[in-house]
Amino acid sequence: MDHHCPWINNCVGFYNYKSFILLLIYTVLSCIHATVLVIGRLIFDSSSVLLPLEIACLWLFILLIIFIGIIASMLLVSFHFYFLLLI
Repeated sequence: MDHHCPWINNCVGFYNYKSFILLLIYTVLSCIHATVLVIGRLIFDSSSVLLPLEIACLWLFILLIIFIGIIASMLLVSFHFYFLLLI
């Protein structure tokens, strides 16, 4: 079960697995927060007028990022549930 995590520069095992999961959750939440702030700034900035093609490209980019995030999240969650089953 123990494995080395390069992001926290420590081994993740039974006793500090909760801290590792919390790190992942807080990282995802901060990424979502930053994304919402950037998208809000792009969409609701009253000083710039976006053309319909630019708006369509922006929404396509947003949907692509959401799709990639969902796939990556599913892979991470399934990987960690597999490790929880090994305990």
